[in-house]
Amino acid sequence: MPRRDTESASIATSFIISCEANSNRVVRSSNGEVDKNAHPYFVHDRGTPKPDFIVHVPGSGNNYAVIEVKSAMVDGEGIRDGIEKLVQFRGIGYQRAIYLFYGMRADQAVHRVQAAGITADQMAAIEVWVHPYPGTLAARAQ
Repeated sequence: MPRRDTESASIATSFIISCEANSNRVVRSSNGEVDKNAHPYFVHDRGTPKPDFIVHVPGSGNNYAVIEVKSAMVDGEGIRDGIEKLVQFRGIGYQRAIYLFYGMRADQAVHRVQAAGITADQMAAIEVWVHPYPGTLAARAQ
């Protein structure tokens, strides 16, 4: 696995474990880059989205979170694509949609999201989190 992907997985896994440890909910499964091509939610969609991570109880409809993880290198198009994917998953019942940026501060992440032309409705559907430096905790940016 390339270093960038390994780093993303490590950050997101720590984040997911933290979310689940602080939850009194049912134990969930976290899965990365799940192919939902044949899933009934997407039967009419071409180019089925593949989020970086989902947290859910498989086969139950108990869909807790969908997570996209991107580095400070992501461009505006990548930000828009990720947010559209998150909003789509919120629309099918995921309780939380989290965009986790690493390698930048909260103010930088918010500025980049705004510069990408994200709408107020899209912003209302997602949470922006940042993990600025190794050895620090991720925090919500907005």
